[in-house]
Amino acid sequence: MADFVIKPGAGVSNKLILKTQDDTSVLTTSASGVAITAPTIADLSNVTGALPVGVTGGSGLTALGTVTAGNLSNSAIVYPAGHVTKMHFHPLASDVNCTGAGDSTYQTVIISPSSGTSKLYAFHTMHASQGNGGNAQFKQQLAITGSNVTNRTDTSSELYSYSGLVNTYRVRSWMHAPIVLDGTASDVTFLFQIWHDHANNTTYVIGNNTNESSVTIFEVY
Repeated sequence: MADFVIKPGAGVSNKLILKTQDDTSVLTTSASGVAITAPTIADLSNVTGALPVGVTGGSGLTALGTVTAGNLSNSAIVYPAGHVTKMHFHPLASDVNCTGAGDSTYQTVIISPSSGTSKLYAFHTMHASQGNGGNAQFKQQLAITGSNVTNRTDTSSELYSYSGLVNTYRVRSWMHAPIVLDGTASDVTFLFQIWHDHANNTTYVIGNNTNESSVTIFEVY
């Protein structure tokens, strides 16, 4: 069977226009191609292929509704400012005994940030006890190392002092100022220490009682 051709009369301005019964144009030709004006397509279940770049209209492809499946971890995703992208929780594995005066490291945490533009917030809680009374004082310290860290690398909390206390337990929490990276997503090491001074040289214990001695690091976009 030969091709069935519908063609307007000769002339540059002549177009082929298909209309509905209410005189609505649904297909209009032009010298450069075809324009389909606001059609209603009842069923797209058999449509296949890829949408071309620049497809928009109405809400575009941003109105996804409730997404129940798929991978939302692509590195190209733009998160809103202040979005927590990852949380690292590290409970103290065992007690740390501190005697006399000096620095004692009670936890070392190495973080591999997912993005070099993230900020890292360190929050740590310390459950401490002293055994034999006397005067005691301590402060929490944090040393941060990493070639991609742009701001200060160490800091400490206020000094806590106790006098004449026996079998005393203290839980202290401390949030460190945000760590700013230089755009490189390389490892950052957090070294958590306690500076202590126990007058009668007895043991000061950093305990892991019900995870009260722990480190939590938030990665914020």
